[in-house]
Amino acid sequence: MQLWLDRLASPVGELRLVVDEQGALRALEFDDHDERLHRLLKRHYGRYELIRERRPRPFGRPWRPTSRTMPPGLRH
Repeated sequence: MQLWLDRLASPVGELRLVVDEQGALRALEFDDHDERLHRLLKRHYGRYELIRERRPRPFGRPWRPTSRTMPPGLRH
């Protein structure tokens, strides 16, 4: 299975997003939990190839957190 890794800055730390060929989110983990990310990907998908380059997004522009989409405790 081919998976793509992307990164996203958040107010509580950088996140790693893993998506499949269709752009479906397969994993979301904080950047400092690399070992956990790989362990869980292996558990769920067995063999996988993690491509460390940005996967083209089907919707044209990436999601970015805003005051409307962030949980109340994390809003500025």
